[in-house]
Amino acid sequence: MSYDFRMTCKLGMAPGNRKSVAGNHVVSIGVRLAITLVIVSLALACSSDNALNPVTNDKPNPPAAPNGDDLRVIGFPLELSSFATDPERDSIRLTFLWGDGAETVTALGASGDTLSAAHSYSTLGSYRVYVTATDQSGRVSDSS
Repeated sequence: MSYDFRMTCKLGMAPGNRKSVAGNHVVSIGVRLAITLVIVSLALACSSDNALNPVTNDKPNPPAAPNGDDLRVIGFPLELSSFATDPERDSIRLTFLWGDGAETVTALGASGDTLSAAHSYSTLGSYRVYVTATDQSGRVSDSS
């Protein structure tokens, strides 16, 4: 989790002579944040708008069940597609877990885009394919 610190300073007290200075600094948990303010004028007044408010990044929503042909011929690729959305609209990549120990990770795509992957099975069988979504921050969804 990271935190967003904001501080606003107003220079001068007379209306029309006020200027605001604002800045953001994002830190991670476990990092000590020290802020030093040097006052160069007695007319400088500072206030903290929202000191150390958590910035959240939720994991993506579970992907839709994979869509594609059910018929598999050994040695020939089976192509499946799925999509997932991210609450913050982060880009995502999908990981297809093929049920035989293999997995395929797609390139990053926009939240909600349909992404595809292909796999060839080497032995006859019935396989359950799962899909997970990972956002650009590394948060992983539950599987489809």
